[in-house]
Amino acid sequence: MTITSAWEKLNEYRRKLVNANATLVATYPDETLYIILQEALPEEYSSTIDTLDVQISMTVDAKLKHLEEKERRIAEEGGQD
Repeated sequence: MTITSAWEKLNEYRRKLVNANATLVATYPDETLYIILQEALPEEYSSTIDTLDVQISMTVDAKLKHLEEKERRIAEEGGQD
């Protein structure tokens, strides 16, 4: 599963929850979904996550772009073996 597909799946789950119970609309903002995503990532992402965590003014979308770039670099490194 890619970063993008995982993010889309989390958003899908949020939509389903809100459809089932509209009072949950504020329970899972993008920032919360991002935390869920980053906690599920493998160890290879730890330094990138640490760097992004200190960027308090960075938007979730910007953080996702950095994770996608890290994902691309990991894939390229894996293909060089």
